[in-house]
Amino acid sequence: MLKYLVVVSGILAFLGCSTSPTDSKKDHSTINDADTTRITLSHVKAYLLIGNVKQAQKTFDTISNSQTMPNTFLTLAELRAASGNAEAAQQAFLLALANDKLDKQPTSVTLIDYFCNQKKWPALQGYASSLVAIASDNNVQNASPSGIRFKNSALTQIGLCFFYEQRFDEAQNWLQQLDVTQQLGPQAYLALARMAVEQKQYSAAQALINQYEVTKTKIDAKMLWTAFEVYQALNQPDIATPLGENLRTLFPGNEYTRKYILTKKRGERLERKQQEAMVVFPTIKSLPEEKQLSPTHEQSIHIMKKGETLYQLSKRYGVTTPELMSWNPNLVLDDISIGTNIRITPIR
Repeated sequence: MLKYLVVVSGILAFLGCSTSPTDSKKDHSTINDADTTRITLSHVKAYLLIGNVKQAQKTFDTISNSQTMPNTFLTLAELRAASGNAEAAQQAFLLALANDKLDKQPTSVTLIDYFCNQKKWPALQGYASSLVAIASDNNVQNASPSGIRFKNSALTQIGLCFFYEQRFDEAQNWLQQLDVTQQLGPQAYLALARMAVEQKQYSAAQALINQYEVTKTKIDAKMLWTAFEVYQALNQPDIATPLGENLRTLFPGNEYTRKYILTKKRGERLERKQQEAMVVFPTIKSLPEEKQLSPTHEQSIHIMKKGETLYQLSKRYGVTTPELMSWNPNLVLDDISIGTNIRITPIR
């Protein structure tokens, strides 16, 4: 905070000197209303930076023609957000976006986070739409690596906001607008993998989760839980289970940890019920030799029923999913039909 105070004080001192009475008289003819408003807005932002909302409001109130500059509404949105007035902040932000002269790119990351936390979806949708429109209308400007990175960063921030609120349609809409010629952030790959699973696009999900593993540099509870969901859906318990246990160890009491514990308990209950429901065939020694069934054949094939997965079969028969795949080379992991014969013992 001391660092910010020193920097901001320097900014204010410089701006104050540049608009001193002497200089004002000297260069009054060269300073127009737009210049004055721009300087005043910089003062407002400086006060907001050090948390002096009251002084920021007083300074903003000195602007006489607040509607002449589109960026005025953007600063007003930040001011209203700092004051805790989410509705007014969103209204000012949408007014700023409606002005074609507004430079959409310097929008504050903190302001976008605020709208996300306050669940102000129109503001987020409006900003994301403006970013996509700029990219399509002015390809030359946005062809630069910095322009692409900015757009990717902002759309990722907005897409993840929708994603973690389980508004998957909106999340997918904006995350699919990312320019994949640039490397994305690990959270973007992870969210896209989770949504691919939701759409049963397991091959795409596997490729995306691989990209996540390559690019991740840190983890949090959200990321661990999402990765656990993806690997569980991909029938890879050897990876999913350690992730869940890490979540339990590193983030005890977290909402995602509670989700994992509930999921694990449901899985254990389901497994117990399946074991209890298994039919134990009687010994067939009493049957005449010529009428005895072939135990080898009966016990080596399982007919897939509705809702069953290879992971469940591996647990039931004490084998691994990779073994089942190797014994059934014609199977497609994400496309096993009801009634399919699954070999559950090695081919002899």
